[in-house]
Amino acid sequence: MPSISLVVADHAGKRVDAGPEGVGIGALRLLCWQVHRIAPTSGEFVGSAAYLIKVNYELDLVPDLAPMTWYELGLTVDDATIVDAVPRSSTTPQAERLFTPSRRLELIPTEGEGIRAPAVAERVEVFGGASGSVRWRHSAAEGVRPGSRWAWLVLLVPEGRNEQSFRLSVRYDLRAGMGESYWPLQEPADFPITLQDPDPPLTATAEGRPDRPLTEAISVFVCYAHESPRHKADVKLLANLLLESGFDVHLDQFESAVRRDWHQWSVAMMKECDFTLVIASPTCAALANGSAGSERNRGLHQELVVLRTLYQRNPDWWCYVLPVLVPGQTTKEVPLFLGAEAEGRYSLDDLTRRGIGNLVAAMQETKRRDWQPE
Repeated sequence: MPSISLVVADHAGKRVDAGPEGVGIGALRLLCWQVHRIAPTSGEFVGSAAYLIKVNYELDLVPDLAPMTWYELGLTVDDATIVDAVPRSSTTPQAERLFTPSRRLELIPTEGEGIRAPAVAERVEVFGGASGSVRWRHSAAEGVRPGSRWAWLVLLVPEGRNEQSFRLSVRYDLRAGMGESYWPLQEPADFPITLQDPDPPLTATAEGRPDRPLTEAISVFVCYAHESPRHKADVKLLANLLLESGFDVHLDQFESAVRRDWHQWSVAMMKECDFTLVIASPTCAALANGSAGSERNRGLHQELVVLRTLYQRNPDWWCYVLPVLVPGQTTKEVPLFLGAEAEGRYSLDDLTRRGIGNLVAAMQETKRRDWQPE
């Protein structure tokens, strides 16, 4: 953990917080942030303090590595709310734009004075907002560009708080060779920022609603066996295709390799994600059907036991647990409790955007659930 510097003020009245500076995960490193106090004029924020924060960071990529096709920056706060954030989600390049906080602390476009949201050449997807977290995912088929970047967020905290802790998380896909045992370390990093602000606060008086409010993408958890290097590569390719299609995908290959309770993580993902994809394979079927010992695959065995229990306890969950066959797999490799011969399986002829079209359509057309399996 780097040493934390004191807050300094520049001559323009903006406060610069050096607390995040030097905090980094892999290729992404935070720079100093700007912190501005906002005075909301809506009566619903009595007892709270609001801040407009510029999140500065840098993406430092090694030239000799294969292009990084996507990365994701996430920020989480405890006992506080991230009301809104820019840049917005967009599948096409975004020009530089000005935003201003509304009376409800939402960031709305303005033609007058405001904060400057960056021009973005890549696809951007934003998850969260109006909650304790926000995540920006940038992606580009030819590889995301390195360099300095920034984003803005509106933070709401209890009145009188003079420090707020943040947790930084980073996910990205580095295309190492299939035979390489390479897994970048992505352990989350915690740091504080100071909220004391002696300067007069900015007044949020603008009327209007956000042009594109933050919305939660369809989330997907992928359950599979580490059958072989080829099978792992196919599963990762499927996950990347779903990411490119706008889904919020959770796969162990995208997570930190540091020690953690993977069983607890997988159970949380099953319950919290909109869909669970069960990727068919001989090991997956053998463990689920009780025809193989769990000594060498204890983690997956426990995962499937929990999945089967939740599946049986929650009859309405069946349309959110989808058996998937990647090329080369057969229906005999689907766990029996999922109904291997049923029409509800998804056989992928090839791992392309077109090849996964039926799977994508099924998840997009299924009604979002507002309950968790127990």
